[in-house]
Amino acid sequence: MTPPPLVVGGRSEAALRRAARRGDGWLGVWMSANRVAAVRAQLDGFAAEYGRPSPTPLLMVFVHVTDGPRGLDAGRAEVAGFVKGQYGLPVERLERWVLVGDTDHVAKGLDELVAAGVQGFVLMPAASDPLEQFRRLARVRERMANSL
Repeated sequence: MTPPPLVVGGRSEAALRRAARRGDGWLGVWMSANRVAAVRAQLDGFAAEYGRPSPTPLLMVFVHVTDGPRGLDAGRAEVAGFVKGQYGLPVERLERWVLVGDTDHVAKGLDELVAAGVQGFVLMPAASDPLEQFRRLARVRERMANSL
């Protein structure tokens, strides 16, 4: 029997080395496409040092798909409440990594991350109605140019 894949998370160099040395995948969070590309290069280098294949890069992304331009302010307010409740932080500390917007905007943001090397996502709805967000995320996936 084949064991399940081991996914190692973390942002530090030590965590990236652990992922390259022992993991089948690596899970990051709170990263831009540029940072993802840099981490991907680090993972590739560390994996080569260990004589292993590079771990599959995965990213946890917090999302709020709005119902059009008029819903953007409401979406941002829900994200602010989510970030405050979940992390006790003002949204300004994390908002640059949260995808908030209509279907096309969120699809474009995820496409940019795929282009940077992400091969899978854990999408976390930052919303009061996560089930509706999953319905909207299904539409996002249909619009993604670089579908996984």
